[in-house]
Amino acid sequence: MGAHAIVKVVFGAATKWSKLLSLLLPPPLRPPTLPILPPELIELILLRLPARSLLKFKSVCKSWKTLISSSDFIKNQVQLSIMAEPAISELHLVYSNIFRFNNNEIGFIPIQSLLENLSFGIEVVYFAVEGYNVNITGSCNGFLCLTNLPSFDFKVRLLNPCTGLASEWLTLHSEYDQQQRPLISTFGFGYDHVNDKFKILTVVKNSTKIYTFGAHSWITVQDIPLYTLDWDGTFVTGTGTLNWLATKIASSITYPVNQTAIVVLSFNFGNESYGQIALPNVEGGMIHREPVLVTLRNSLCVCHGYQCSGWDLWMMKEYGNEDSWTRMLVIPHEELIPHAIAIRPLHIMENDLLLVLVRRPAYGKCSQLVVYNPTNKGDKLGYPVINYYSYDDMPDYDDPLRCFRLHRESLVSPSHYGLKTDHMWL
Repeated sequence: MGAHAIVKVVFGAATKWSKLLSLLLPPPLRPPTLPILPPELIELILLRLPARSLLKFKSVCKSWKTLISSSDFIKNQVQLSIMAEPAISELHLVYSNIFRFNNNEIGFIPIQSLLENLSFGIEVVYFAVEGYNVNITGSCNGFLCLTNLPSFDFKVRLLNPCTGLASEWLTLHSEYDQQQRPLISTFGFGYDHVNDKFKILTVVKNSTKIYTFGAHSWITVQDIPLYTLDWDGTFVTGTGTLNWLATKIASSITYPVNQTAIVVLSFNFGNESYGQIALPNVEGGMIHREPVLVTLRNSLCVCHGYQCSGWDLWMMKEYGNEDSWTRMLVIPHEELIPHAIAIRPLHIMENDLLLVLVRRPAYGKCSQLVVYNPTNKGDKLGYPVINYYSYDDMPDYDDPLRCFRLHRESLVSPSHYGLKTDHMWL
């Protein structure tokens, strides 16, 4: 039962009970016409509503506004809607244009409206964000982590698109290489649920450091023990971990490669420790195409080429337990876009439809969003390529330079974590 249905049932039951008491009791003992619910029950109901609905309900009365604005309520709502019952929170596909200089636009695609209008393609809502070279480098608990990479310094800010609240730009690094680029080789954004802090991991000049938002503090931790294949880490909600595909070999990998050559390297924000997770066993023990690490349904997943004929999608049902790797799908090449060279699963819907970003060989506009139905093989719907805003003096870049993130809405505010906050009219 959805959140709005729960509210309707509870208030409906309370109204019927109030009317029944009015008939049975004498006038002095009759309840008021409108049902009076205990504050605890009201809070439980409100906790199960989407963030945008809660923003509207702030205007119902002063007590509701105070409750909905409190940091404890917001943290509980995040815990429930994003971790326990993710269907409650509104879901968006967001993206930025990597390496487009002077870019300050973010594209938002509501997943629900996307699915409800399959025959009409994608309608993208663009928002201008204060800053320059704005890129989305993480999404966690309702925050987007925005950076200005590549640039002559490294700045970061947290933005809640639902409320329009954002922290001020913070300069984190100002060390450059000979080409005047920040010396950052690895990056990751996530939430430390043990200490209730949002944090960033960076590797600068082979030194691994953790930045804590609000405390504005840096600590140096043990260096990353392996060579990461991904620049940005994949955060897994509820675990406090960043994850990268990694190898012991410094040189680039040539595929096919033995599956033991690549592992999942994890970093735990809570205890500041590393771990390694073996990839799932595949038939023949060989990975034929570059693997991709993603999160689906709040679980760590890996997708890689299988015998040059398709892709395997594996999900780790219990984080950290290598025995819990479960093969979810085998997707033949011909059932997506012909001649595709890589895919990145973005989201699994409740009906098991899979939203996938598909890359084709590098000619023209070479990426496409596809909804794939694994139940009816070959049943797919390819959306038209999302166009950039075009600039007369600047050619468009190809689609692989778009960075897509899945974003769940919440009411979390930068001010709750000691950050100076600006309001951005999105």
